[in-house]
Amino acid sequence: MNEILTEKQYQHFIMDYLKNNNGYVVRKDKEYDRLHAMDREMLFKFLNDTQPDEMEALRKVYKQDLEETLVSYINAEVTKARSSLIDVLKHGIEISNIKLDLMYTKPATDFNKELVEKYGKAEFTVDRFFIHVFCRAGWQTMYELVAHDRSYEEAQSFMNSTKLFNVAGWKAVMGIDEK
Repeated sequence: MNEILTEKQYQHFIMDYLKNNNGYVVRKDKEYDRLHAMDREMLFKFLNDTQPDEMEALRKVYKQDLEETLVSYINAEVTKARSSLIDVLKHGIEISNIKLDLMYTKPATDFNKELVEKYGKAEFTVDRFFIHVFCRAGWQTMYELVAHDRSYEEAQSFMNSTKLFNVAGWKAVMGIDEK
């Protein structure tokens, strides 16, 4: 007999799947800085793991204010007119004449060992709140299709487009290639 999962059980099912099959790191909601829309601990782990010399130089300049300074600077860059989170992630930031990369795309070849190593240090994370919002958006989309009396073919086409955007769209935007 099929058991109907509660929302919490379903969220854990999805998170476990992402962890076990896609290498995601499961995080707690409280570890996410909602004001700045980032997981500070994971950001600084990435920066320290991939750019230790740059981070050490910034520590000498900003001392105990480094974390707040970097988070505020990233936020200021993201919220500038004609800027976006995607732009800042793709191009990184420069602060005190020190360039920091905020992401690495998958290298086309493995010739550059340092770049391959840096790319491999990025960790994708997920938490219950993200799963809740993502699932809620899917159910809301289906509701709207029914409420607006879309035909089966229209609904199927729209859901396929939504799936393409949610799966391949962001991967294409971020330059992530799954080979």
